[in-house]
Amino acid sequence: MRNGLILLLIGLSGCLIVQSEQPFYTSDLKTALPAVLGEWDETDTPRNDTGRRIRETWGVRQETDYRVRVYGSDGPAESRLVFFTVAGRLYCDWQHEQDTTHQLYQTTLARGQLTLTPLDGDWLTNAIAHATVDLPPPACVHSNWTFTASSQQWVAFLRQHGGQDGVLAKGQAITLKKSPDQNFVPLRRS
Repeated sequence: MRNGLILLLIGLSGCLIVQSEQPFYTSDLKTALPAVLGEWDETDTPRNDTGRRIRETWGVRQETDYRVRVYGSDGPAESRLVFFTVAGRLYCDWQHEQDTTHQLYQTTLARGQLTLTPLDGDWLTNAIAHATVDLPPPACVHSNWTFTASSQQWVAFLRQHGGQDGVLAKGQAITLKKSPDQNFVPLRRS
């Protein structure tokens, strides 16, 4: 029955976003990442180039943890970010301000470019269904498929499978470039 439910989920999911009731990290794994502070653009070209096209502007600041305010076409949205390292790989646990679930992104930061690559939910549910990953199957919570693994189970999963081919949804990666104009105020912020 368990495998049948997961295989049904795989067939219906398309591109499943991995959401967890629990954080993907334990507190001993938190990693300071001061280079992420400031403004970032999700764009094809930097905002000072002619013909620029900025999809979203992200402002990252540090409080107890890191906070990001994303300025998109629907107005600003706040989220909490926790960076952590498992087996030499940097990750980000992302929790939207109005949501109790967490999302996971493998994180790369180099030469003014920040890339956040999510877990591939289709790969994960398939691996659970075929018992190649030791995690509990997702549950339907508030009409969304949500994983119920503990933080310790997620860390063990990342240690064992984090570098494995297919575990990341590379086609769903978010790439941001450090903004050259730290005091620029886009119209959508006002």
